[in-house]
Amino acid sequence: MDLHVLTVSDDRYTPYMGTSLFSLLENNAQHFDKVYLHIVDNGISEERRRKLLQQSAKYQNVITVFQDLGECLSQIHPVVENGWDVSIYGRFFADVIVDEDVERVLYLDSDTIVNSSLKELMSIDLEGYCLAGVRDVSEASQKKELEMDDDAYYINSGMLVINIKKWRELRIREKLVEFMNTYPRKLMAPDQDAINVVCAHMVRILPAKYNFGWMINERSLQYEYQGFFPYSNEELLSIIQNSYAGVAIFHYFGSLKPWRKGECIGGFESVFLSYYKRSIWRERRRFISTQKMFRYYFLENPMHRLCNLAKRLIGTEQYNRYYEMVTNWKGSAKSERNGETC
Repeated sequence: MDLHVLTVSDDRYTPYMGTSLFSLLENNAQHFDKVYLHIVDNGISEERRRKLLQQSAKYQNVITVFQDLGECLSQIHPVVENGWDVSIYGRFFADVIVDEDVERVLYLDSDTIVNSSLKELMSIDLEGYCLAGVRDVSEASQKKELEMDDDAYYINSGMLVINIKKWRELRIREKLVEFMNTYPRKLMAPDQDAINVVCAHMVRILPAKYNFGWMINERSLQYEYQGFFPYSNEELLSIIQNSYAGVAIFHYFGSLKPWRKGECIGGFESVFLSYYKRSIWRERRRFISTQKMFRYYFLENPMHRLCNLAKRLIGTEQYNRYYEMVTNWKGSAKSERNGETC
């Protein structure tokens, strides 16, 4: 069985993407006949290209291919500018990148760490599904924002197992490009929102361990995010209380990153460092970004912090009731603005 992996990086992010690929190869090269690394190159320097090839050369069965998707990505010109780099849409073109006989592709964001074998993950049944993924922490709010069906799922696109045959059969790539070029409002996460709308009801849901967010610990489950995670607290706590031993893929999404000292929860930072220090990227200096931390906690996310404070003051149950009332009111107001009637 071969493993095809797709990832995207610019030159600045290459050391972290390289660390992600190192963790993948350390835990998986021996479990697959061949491992193909399809790297969408968004300006990676020649020096860092050589370094990526040097890293892959340590494993006899690994083939690294750099992909230029400039022509493909030029098809995307969103009606509403979102401020994201166009390379985030690289995963849309998975069917263009791999050969016709490839059945499935694993997509990974640059800020992930693979901590175990993915043989079981890549063997899952995808019959009737376009892809498989893990539900996102923002599922409830994004489904309402995107007006998705109640019984649909909203997944995090940082890790995807893509059914290439179905992707081609249903012309998913073309539909994703069309969605981006016609959607009339600003999107929170353009590529992720598009994938969830276009592939709604065609997504196989995976256990949380395959895309485990860096902010999940016992305290956050009890206070900050209580009632927000689409997975049961029992499932998440069983992973946390076992020192994250069961996590297959760690995902460091958001503003805080493990390569900047002191930004992430200790357990998550140490997982990244365990691979980073053994990789050929380890010479990069880590630093404490206090300015960035201040901006994230107090300037960029004041509403998030206020919501957490309100939850502690009035209790989670009362807070959730108010939250539902406000959400329903916003939905009604939006319908009235659009000329709809109840």
